[in-house]
Amino acid sequence: MNMNGGLMTEKNKKYTLADMKMVRVDWLDAMSDDNTWQELDELSKQTLKPVTCVGWILAENEDNIILISSLDEDAQMGGGGCTIPKSCVKKMTHLREMSAREELWKEELKNIK
Repeated sequence: MNMNGGLMTEKNKKYTLADMKMVRVDWLDAMSDDNTWQELDELSKQTLKPVTCVGWILAENEDNIILISSLDEDAQMGGGGCTIPKSCVKKMTHLREMSAREELWKEELKNIK
């Protein structure tokens, strides 16, 4: 096992979407100015910004969660990585695939409208 920023990772682990959980994370992101001179009164009004991310959990520990939005299972490469401090998470919702029955029901509702 390797330590990756405090996250335990298995060196030869094969990542698959079937083994990964998909989540929606609502969290507060840090605010930064645009590197221009601004009045201190304006800078003092900056607030955290609400952000929503959807992805598969790549790694997680007591401090952070790492999501990816894309995975190439053959190459074992991911894209759209986002590391979120758990102290900034407001809500995490586990997502799931719809069953065939749910998809049919959804189509029937569309036809009723």
